[in-house]
Order: sequence, then C-alpha cells, then structure tokens
Amino acid sequence: MKESLFRRKKKAIFGARLYLPISRCNFCWILQQPVLSFSMKSSWKVLGYCCTFSLYSNLTTTRIRYRPIPLWKHYFRFSTQACVSSSTYTNNSNSRNNSSNSCLKLDSFPFHPYLDDRGFLSYQDSWGKVSVYAIYDAQYRLQYIGISRDTRTSLLLHLIRMPQFCYYFKFQSFEKPSRTILNQLRETWIKEMNHQTPVGNVDAFWQARWEGPIDVRNHGWLTTEEKQLLEETEENNMAKVLKQICRRVQKEVENQLAERNVQETIRFDPKLKERGLLDGQSKKVDVPDTI
Repeated sequence: MKESLFRRKKKAIFGARLYLPISRCNFCWILQQPVLSFSMKSSWKVLGYCCTFSLYSNLTTTRIRYRPIPLWKHYFRFSTQACVSSSTYTNNSNSRNNSSNSCLKLDSFPFHPYLDDRGFLSYQDSWGKVSVYAIYDAQYRLQYIGISRDTRTSLLLHLIRMPQFCYYFKFQSFEKPSRTILNQLRETWIKEMNHQTPVGNVDAFWQARWEGPIDVRNHGWLTTEEKQLLEETEENNMAKVLKQICRRVQKEVENQLAERNVQETIRFDPKLKERGLLDGQSKKVDVPDTI
C-alpha cells in the first residue's frame, strides 16, 4: 500500500526521529535557558533544535518521536524530561568535581599561625567564607576539626572559648558549598588520625565547648564558693548571680587573650550572661544557604 503524499513529505523533511542535546534545560520556559527555534505543521508536535552548543559532551540526549499530539502537551512533557535530565547530570557533575576535594589529605595543607605579628587573626575573608578547618595547639597537636559558613568569625569564637588550644590552623575553602561534601572532607581528615578522633570531636561535651558558648556551670569555671552560692540561691535571684559569675569569667578570658597579645575587638553578648553563658557576638554574613 502506497504511503500518502503527506506522510512521504513528512518523512523527507522532518525525518523519523530527532535527537536534541540538552544543555542544562533547553525546554524549561521558566528558566529561559537556550533559545529554541520552532516549526509546526498542522496539529503535529513542535520540531525544536537548540541554537547553543552543549557545555557537556557526555550529556544524555533527549529523543523526540513524531506523534500527533497538541503543542502544549508536547512542550509540557519534554520540558519535564529535560529538567530531570539536566538536574541529574548537574548533581553527578558536582559530586565528581567535589569528590576530588574530599580526597585532599590534611597533611598536604600548610600550617597557618592563628595570630599575625600585630595580634590579629591571620585568616583573611578573601581566602573564602565557607571552609573545613583544623585547629592545633602550641605543640602542633590536632585539637578540633570544624565546618563554618564564616571561617574568620568561627576562628575568633574558638579563640574566645578555648584560647589555650588555638595556635595554628589549616583549612580548605569552597566557592560552592555543599553540606555533604564538607562533612565528607571532615570525616576524611578525622580518619587520617588513625582513628584517633581529635579531642574537640570526641563527644558531645567537648563539641559543646568548641562549638557553643562558655557554660560557666558545666565547663569547670565555678569556684567552690560559687557552687555553694548557686545551690543556696533561689530561682528569682539566679539570673543576677549567674551574671556576676559570667563577669568574673569574662575577665579571666580577657586576661588569657591579653597574654596572647590579641588585638581583635571582642564584644561579649550581654543577653547570654543571665543564663550563665558567655560568648562573643558574631555578625551575620551573606553566604549561600546550601550548607
């Protein structure tokens, strides 16, 4: 049986199939990615071809079959497929690129002094906001491995909370942060210590001392007289007593920092003192929320 003239022309002009390389999302109307050229015959679906080159050579192509479906159905169907294909590739690509960073060994990074010659933090914001970092004491013994969205502020807070252990640090910064990759790199660094977890990462108690404010009641700052005073104090006067104890602890911390010749401007949060907590005020930073 002979084919109709319309069917023969359709095969000659359009072909049986069309393969489109997807560069991110060619069919997503909202994202407005590459410009597509369209041609439509009767009620047949759109024939589209990408006017830009694909950024990735190994992307999966999207197969478009010729079926007599309305334009809006075709567009909706393949825009969804393109979005899914693009997001899958992007995630795989990021994991491949970031996996090389997670394989970086801690020993390959140089030591940086915590303070410079003038008494200020040696870490510069230009080195990167988001990072994984390791802190060492005066004998170059690893004390803590952490993750931060504002590395300089975190290093300053660690210096306030644990000044006796903050002398050197190493770090690896990231331009496009990912919580998964940062955690993987931290775990890799911890495993390099022959399964001897740094003191600051051993348990919840030490993590709270490094990552949280100074708790004068639970971190060993109370004297015998202060312990007895807290036991005898009623709940109505507890905030006032804790505030006085925090002021005394604050002076001790300031004396320890003065011995290190710290010239950074440090302001303690007054609202925390009524709860028996002591910590520096950290500024809000504009960094991505992906971690």
